[in-house]
Formats: sequence, structure tokens, C-alpha cells
Amino acid sequence: MNIPFQIMLPKFRIENRDIHLSFSIMGKVGIPRVTMVIDHWKIIDQKGRGVRGIPTGENRYITMNQYGKKIDLVMKDAGVQLSYDCLDICIHFLTQNSQSIEAHYSYKIIGNRFGFSRIDETPTKKSNG
Repeated sequence: MNIPFQIMLPKFRIENRDIHLSFSIMGKVGIPRVTMVIDHWKIIDQKGRGVRGIPTGENRYITMNQYGKKIDLVMKDAGVQLSYDCLDICIHFLTQNSQSIEAHYSYKIIGNRFGFSRIDETPTKKSNG
């Protein structure tokens, strides 16, 4: 798997019914930096209920010279829809070189712990048009 970046372990919090997720993107030694977009992010609780958000503005796009920048994602009024014992969080990226990358994390409210689950990478389909 040739993922051109790494994500620092996200921080998660609920504030006034809003869900906040913050993290930084870092480069990997010897791999050229790429421009990317955060396509969407989603959270699914242990009961299978989920919420999905699409970032806007400066938190959506990450250019080659912005590695290390803190990304803050917010889902308004999503906090009342989930049970928080255990959450699965997915951040979906699209890169300039046609990669579709999903980073998955597990969050356990007991002890306020975040853990990395897995990362999936698939080439995006190019249109013939």
C-alpha cells in the first residue's frame, strides 16, 4: 500500500451537540507530498447509527505545503444522534494522483481512548469520456 501521508492520532470531542475531530497530516520520508481533499467523514456507533459530514472551506483542501496544518472538522447538531460507548470514525481522502484513501479509527468513551483501526487505499476509477 502506497499511502503518501500519515495522520497524527485524531482528537475527538462533543461540544454543545456538535462533534469535533481534529488532526494533522504529516509527510512520509522519501515520498513526494500530494495535494488532497477530504471528501467526507463519518461516525458509526455500536448500534449501527451513523452520521456523515462534508468538510467545507480551508479544512477540506490540503496542499503540498500545508502538511503539519491542524485540520478541524465539525458536524453540527450530530451529537444527539449517537450512543458514545464505542464509535467507529472514518475519514475519506481523495488525492491528486487518483487515490481514494480511508483512515479508520475506533474511539472508546471509557478512558477517552482513540485507537487506529486500519487504512484502506484504492485507485479511483478514471472516466473514458
